[in-house]
Amino acid sequence: MLTFTVTLTNIDAFDKPINFAFLCPSYVERLDVPDFSTSIETTRALNCEPAGTLAGGASATFEMRLAIPSGASPGTAGLVWQLGQRGPAAKAQFLIRL
Repeated sequence: MLTFTVTLTNIDAFDKPINFAFLCPSYVERLDVPDFSTSIETTRALNCEPAGTLAGGASATFEMRLAIPSGASPGTAGLVWQLGQRGPAAKAQFLIRL
């Protein structure tokens, strides 16, 4: 299991608050693991209700858990986390160990 956090910050130019309970964004996770010929991609929705309303300039941190396939070989793996289908994205590499 890969556990990591994602922090979202409201950078609205007019400090407009974001009501996460009403406008909960989806996200895409793409996992590239050693010895797999294709990426594993999932689309999910954030657990927004506990975040409430995010004021301008404020941040909310979400804990993510992503299952590593049991057949994954040890080695360097890659993760892409993207807000929605076209939103900002972050990339990271991590090591799978047995």
